[in-house]
Amino acid sequence: MFEKENLEEEVRKFWDKNKTDKKALSLNNEAKPYYFLDGPPYATGHIHMGTAWNKILKDFYLRYNRMLGKNVWARPGYDCHGLPTELKVEKKLGIRDKKEIESRVGIAKFNEECYKFSTEFIGTMNEEFENLGVWMDWDNPYRTLDKGYIEAGWFTFKTAYDKGLVYKDKYTVHVCSSCETVVSNNEVEYQKVSDESVYVKLKVKGTDNEYLIIWTTTPWTLPSNAGVIAHPDFDYVKVELNNGEKWILAKDLVENLMGKIEASYKTLEEFKGKKLKDLEYETPFSDLPLQEGVNAKVVLNEEYVNLEQGTGLVHCAPGHGTEDFLVGKENKLSTLCPLTMTGEYTEEAGKYAGKYVKDADSELTEELREKSLLVTTEKIKHDYPMCWRCKTPLLFMAMPQWFIKVSAIRKKIIADNKKNVNWPYDWAGKRFEDWLQNMGDWPISRQRYWGIPVPIWECQKEDCDEVKVIGSIKELGKDTENLHRQFVDPIEFDCKCGGRMKRIEDILDVWFDSGIAPWGSVGYPQKEEPFKTLWPVDFILEGSDQTRGWFNSLAVCGMLTFDRIPYINVVQHALVLAEGGLKMSKSLGNIVSPDEVVEKYGRDHIRHYLLYYDPAEDFVFSWEKMNDVKRFFNTWKNTVKFQELYGSKKELPSKIALEDKWVLSKLNSLIEKVRESNEKYYGFKSVQAIQEFIVNDLSRWYIKLIRERLWPTYTGEDKEAAQATLYHVLDSVNTLMAPVLVHMSEAAYQDIFKGDGDEESVHFREFPDFNKKGIDKKLEEAMTEVRMITEASASARQESGIKLRWPVKKISISTKNDYLKKNFDKILMFVLNAKEIKFADSAKGSVKAEHVKGAIFLDSSVDDSLEKEWLIKELGKHVQGQRKKAGFNIEDKINLSVDSDINSQLENADELLSEKIGIGTYSLGKLTGKNKSEFEFRGKKVRIAF
Repeated sequence: MFEKENLEEEVRKFWDKNKTDKKALSLNNEAKPYYFLDGPPYATGHIHMGTAWNKILKDFYLRYNRMLGKNVWARPGYDCHGLPTELKVEKKLGIRDKKEIESRVGIAKFNEECYKFSTEFIGTMNEEFENLGVWMDWDNPYRTLDKGYIEAGWFTFKTAYDKGLVYKDKYTVHVCSSCETVVSNNEVEYQKVSDESVYVKLKVKGTDNEYLIIWTTTPWTLPSNAGVIAHPDFDYVKVELNNGEKWILAKDLVENLMGKIEASYKTLEEFKGKKLKDLEYETPFSDLPLQEGVNAKVVLNEEYVNLEQGTGLVHCAPGHGTEDFLVGKENKLSTLCPLTMTGEYTEEAGKYAGKYVKDADSELTEELREKSLLVTTEKIKHDYPMCWRCKTPLLFMAMPQWFIKVSAIRKKIIADNKKNVNWPYDWAGKRFEDWLQNMGDWPISRQRYWGIPVPIWECQKEDCDEVKVIGSIKELGKDTENLHRQFVDPIEFDCKCGGRMKRIEDILDVWFDSGIAPWGSVGYPQKEEPFKTLWPVDFILEGSDQTRGWFNSLAVCGMLTFDRIPYINVVQHALVLAEGGLKMSKSLGNIVSPDEVVEKYGRDHIRHYLLYYDPAEDFVFSWEKMNDVKRFFNTWKNTVKFQELYGSKKELPSKIALEDKWVLSKLNSLIEKVRESNEKYYGFKSVQAIQEFIVNDLSRWYIKLIRERLWPTYTGEDKEAAQATLYHVLDSVNTLMAPVLVHMSEAAYQDIFKGDGDEESVHFREFPDFNKKGIDKKLEEAMTEVRMITEASASARQESGIKLRWPVKKISISTKNDYLKKNFDKILMFVLNAKEIKFADSAKGSVKAEHVKGAIFLDSSVDDSLEKEWLIKELGKHVQGQRKKAGFNIEDKINLSVDSDINSQLENADELLSEKIGIGTYSLGKLTGKNKSEFEFRGKKVRIAF
């Protein structure tokens, strides 16, 4: 399995045959539960690199906790409701606007199509996630459209209602005129846009030529003007212009405005804003029907007026803004909102009726000009709210909506978050806390079709305000096929007044759907188990955009239902970007799919790549880095193959060499680091640590130190210790790697490390634990310095023109490490390839090379004896290469003949060579053998045949 090119396919066949993935889901059934909750994605098609990263990160932690012996709950989920689905179905059915859904198609057919679309790709996405080695309960995903899940939503809504946390009010909400529905605050995206702002004169009542000067970036809201806001403590002035008009505005902003219109003026009066309180004026569009009976006046507020731009007098339209609405309500201003859900003016707007508000900006501005009320216009760039789905500019509209009273539980959510929720990334926790601090009440109702119906029935009699809230199918009194609109809308109740109660036509905000997932996904409240055993959620992991999305809705719904935030550990990840840091998009042609990477490299390659980097930072995909992963895989495979050839599954002997003690200490340190990182949800640090250990500690160092001890012809008493140590280390590392390289670790386990009576799969093994007593920091630090010394020696050799395989007479070492001086002579002589090691702070006539901890002094002098050794080293290297080229196996003996101009230096060379390169016979002079070649040594030709 491990040696095969199609390793991953072989492993997957093994898993399928033995139902390994299914068995994994029921491992540790009697153990402590670890409740993972999958943030449900939309099943709208094939997975992409972002969703692959998300699921692989989750799978890593689930596998790790499973190997710790925990009873891991790993059920995937899918978000099935919401406007994205409706818009896709509208396009499919050729629906041009919302009205056609009811008039031409019908709610039942429309929702049936939404159901089909929502479920069409679930199987496809399941297969694609599973193909990446993600082990979840793919046969049983939770779906937010299922009957039991919707009932759980009703349960939470009813619970909130019974607590007095649901109310109906006329309030300003964001409305998307394209989607024709309310957009909650956490769905709003702000973009820089360019708009025409206007400075407007408002004539003070009872005067001929006295005006309040206001400024607004939304001329379309001026027909709804009902007040002007002034700051009570700011300085205001009344100035007179050359034309005799008297203008009132903030003192600090006079010069700015007069400069824009190039007007001269004189100040008549200066006063505090509080003097303007209740000053009445004529609204700019007082002739429109909606302005009938409006008594516009100046009101005071300290919070919503600033001197950064404008005039210091703020246009107030209570029907078109949260601040405006609050100020208007406090001061009993008229709340005017002459708009439809499509953003068109109603008949109340007179001649503007039927016009889209943003299109009417220029006409309104022109009318102001004609009325001599326009001071000036100015193009500005400002942040404007956009619909996160369709990017349409949002409109603030005052309209009756149902709200969750988040303001009443906000302090409890903030306190619980601080006390009970772990945010491994501090910045993520701070961002969430900042969001909570500013969180307003949640407009929960939506004027759409495909979602959880709001379970409110209202009496239809005009003089009755009776409301009935349903919290379960039992309370509904009728067990319908499912609980979507087409099934529950026809259900009516008798009101105690004698009237009939009908369900309001709204559905719940789709974020409410996912917010109830901790209990809705496990069948609560219909049944208590497994919810009571699992609760609360141990672990969630989603993108950083979920701060105000899923993390928020979970927290609110949890507090509404159970008086606590429903999760304990929250991990965030950033975005996946294309090469160059650009967003992946079809238009740029830079999309890389997971399938493409799997096809070219393999499943474990993409897993390792995605798990190696800090998920808090944007992941910039790079094909070159995929090649780096491939190189690492080759290193690991070669290391395992080396162990297979030379290692041995034996008990570690009591007496082992210093280098064996070192690698075992490093292994224990590694396991400690891996466990610590994984427990803190810094899995990328453990992946990096494992790779560092494999490449630098194992492949490039430890195997180099023990290679001769493992040679077939080596008979030293420390051979078994090297074999057993190597086996033990690689077996442990392979198990450490199991949550990352799920296929390769299984193949290595099945072929090499699995013994009689061992677990069926590497993924069923216990995760390695470390022995604190087995960690020797003094030894590790000393070996680190030895490696520095080795690098310094290599630098000195390069300067002297002496190859690494050529021994030198002496190397002197300057170090302050007494442990190193006392214990490392043998290792130093080997790795430095020196006849003598001396500890000294200087050495005359030597080549010096420094490192962080000290320096080395290399004796570069050469005599005949040393030169002979160099020649034999070169001969040995050349013969080894030619043996391999000719296809000889390690155990094969060769008959070697050598001829050169320096044959005298090659006499008896076989005594030094035979042990390492398998020589049967050796002769000098005449060349015999069909494998012939030559090399050059210090200007002399050496020819061989075998």
